[in-house]
Amino acid sequence: MRPPPDLFNGEEEYKVEVIVGHKTTQGGIRYQIKWKGYSSAENTWEPESALIPNAKEILQQYKKAKKLQ
Repeated sequence: MRPPPDLFNGEEEYKVEVIVGHKTTQGGIRYQIKWKGYSSAENTWEPESALIPNAKEILQQYKKAKKLQ
């Protein structure tokens, strides 16, 4: 059973388990997200703005490991 999203400022928020990868698009870098409680088949590509502030630490760790900073 999937976990329900948290509510943050009245909006649904899902928990990031891990950032799986990244790609550069015309709009900037997008990150492939593995969501906590969901299968890898349900990973999505998200812009950095969708990860801040809720997954800021995970994003910083990923960028450091991949030398994106």
